[in-house]
Amino acid sequence: MTITELRVPKQPMESTIVKATPEIAPDDALVNNAYSTLQGIFTTHYVNALLEAGRYIIDNFYDGKIELARQRKPQKAISLTQLINMLKGTDSNSPSRSWIFNAVSLVIDEYDYSKSVHTYGQLPTSHRVILLAVKDQEQKTLLIKDVVANNLTVIQLKGKISDLKQANKTQITLMRAMANPNILFGEKCHTMLTQESLSQLTQVEADPIRKRAQAQVNALKVEMEKKGEYIKKYEELIAALGQDISADKTELTPPQYEGSVDEGDLQYVGISIGTSI
Repeated sequence: MTITELRVPKQPMESTIVKATPEIAPDDALVNNAYSTLQGIFTTHYVNALLEAGRYIIDNFYDGKIELARQRKPQKAISLTQLINMLKGTDSNSPSRSWIFNAVSLVIDEYDYSKSVHTYGQLPTSHRVILLAVKDQEQKTLLIKDVVANNLTVIQLKGKISDLKQANKTQITLMRAMANPNILFGEKCHTMLTQESLSQLTQVEADPIRKRAQAQVNALKVEMEKKGEYIKKYEELIAALGQDISADKTELTPPQYEGSVDEGDLQYVGISIGTSI
């Protein structure tokens, strides 16, 4: 008997009343399994659609060249813009501009990481889409390996990406504030300098901060040495001047003037008109 024959019987069947037993509580195992299954079906078709669309766009608008797609320099830029506008003007279910560029990015990721990271091919399709949000290649490579090694779920991967974004924000803020100790060690950066916050930085993120901090230390040491030399010279000058000259007025020699002296000159040396010299 074929499927068609099962669905459309030749003779009417007698109706049978079937009573359903109502649920008292949700079946958590069923719900979780159904969620994973349906999400897998959706994301598989979604990612396959993205890959197919991305390859088509690269072939036809980027002359089939990955590097042009990576640089976002389509050979048919005007035509691609017109296509996006055309899709946008049809209905809400049509691919958006971001969807199209995500499709291109997914193809680029597949090209790059399937060669450099042997575990990329083991990534679930849903995880590949989520990783599009990570632009740093070293960070993405670490996440790919982490997903496969530790069988990370989608939620766990999103959490790690969120932590990375916070760490990136910490790195950028600390790097900008590095030249200003008042800001770096002030209230603004206080929470970023805690051990808990700094421990979230990867080696890649921590290295530039460490190098910048060491450069600041070296610069401050040079500055301190110069200031130490200036202090020494000031002290030598004070010693050469001897005792306070204002205490021994006998050694003071009145200024000598040649020719006429006007009132401004006398006021300059603290002498008023009418005072005998």
